[in-house]
Amino acid sequence: MAFVSWCAIFPIISILLLTLMPLMAPLPFPLPGAVIATVAILLMTYLLMPLMTRAFAGWLYPNLPTVIADEEITTPPDSQ
Repeated sequence: MAFVSWCAIFPIISILLLTLMPLMAPLPFPLPGAVIATVAILLMTYLLMPLMTRAFAGWLYPNLPTVIADEEITTPPDSQ
């Protein structure tokens, strides 16, 4: 999981540093880091990690069956 996280975070941080750091150079020291960390965490959590875990699912979870159930799940009728 650490490798998959690194594969997602490295490009995000690189792109954010190239694009946002020149714009935030005049800001005091902790603010640029806080902005980049916030944007990176949001992108990781809601965009990249769901995609990465699906892409690497066979490697991350090798013992899971590909088909969990071969029949359709139906809800039981309400009993009155």
